[in-house]
Amino acid sequence: MEKKKGTNPKSLGWLFEILVLVGSLILLPFAEAKDWPTKTITVYVGMTPGGIAGTSTRVVVSEMSKILGVPIVVIEIGGGGGGIAAENVFRAPNDGYTWYGQGTALGSLGVMGFHSSAPRDWYCLPTITYNAEIAVKENSPYKTFPDLIEALKKEPGKIPYGAATPSTIHRLSMEILRTVTGLTGRYVPYAGFTPTATALLAEEIQFMMGTIGEHAELLRGKKIRALAVFDDKPYQLKGYGEIPAITDYLPQLKPHVHYKGICSISMRADTPKSILRTIDEAFLKAIQTTSVREFAENAESSLVGLAGDEAQRMYLRHSSISSWYLYDLGVAKRNPAELGIPKP
Repeated sequence: MEKKKGTNPKSLGWLFEILVLVGSLILLPFAEAKDWPTKTITVYVGMTPGGIAGTSTRVVVSEMSKILGVPIVVIEIGGGGGGIAAENVFRAPNDGYTWYGQGTALGSLGVMGFHSSAPRDWYCLPTITYNAEIAVKENSPYKTFPDLIEALKKEPGKIPYGAATPSTIHRLSMEILRTVTGLTGRYVPYAGFTPTATALLAEEIQFMMGTIGEHAELLRGKKIRALAVFDDKPYQLKGYGEIPAITDYLPQLKPHVHYKGICSISMRADTPKSILRTIDEAFLKAIQTTSVREFAENAESSLVGLAGDEAQRMYLRHSSISSWYLYDLGVAKRNPAELGIPKP
């Protein structure tokens, strides 16, 4: 007898399993967003403790921890120009549980040879921007910025000054000063604000570059004195007084002083998009909290708080400016074009 044609039940079983598998793959990104995070997040900061990169990161992620419902641990690792901390992020599983906190140095890690990553390899959430300034010990013979200018003219390249790693806004500002005006000291690199300030107070260096927020308590306590802010307008610091604009003495610097330092919290750019969206949401809520706003005010900085494509555009442009500045000034070790960094 001829068998009736029909569907084999076993075939239906295999078809069902295939449909379930395909469905699970389609829903995987949604499952990631729903199930993440479930454990502690670690943030590596590429500076020693006490600087604005570390303090800003701690304040923001403290609020993000409350929103995400998991602990967030911050580990500050100086040295290697921030490359050691960055490598810890790239060696970790790409599951969104390992982040990076850094200042301006993030965008130029590659051109400086501190890390193999390029700016496009990071997903960046900018937190604050800030100005650089020049400060001396309170009893320094350089009472005003013109005093320091005269000393640098008499002994070019000899007066020791300190700043954090070579790709920070502090060192970059001094390189711009050197290129535009010919004024230069002898650069002594440090892994962050705290060792730089310690060196100044111990008179191992004669002046230092840093941010107003980092210097504020030392200024108010009359341990150090601010000679000039790297801007075209003076800065009024509460409890201290007015800090002159560097362009009051060197007007040729005006085209360059609008480039600000930036702090950020970043992840690998290839982190699953659903996880990045969850991080974005927590970040934007955290940046609006009272504690973060008060921190920014007390740190003499400006809140940014961008996420998504808008944040990436700002970060990549900032990285382009810093990377090409460092290359054109002869400080960078690699041509930014080799890393796919366009000229600004």
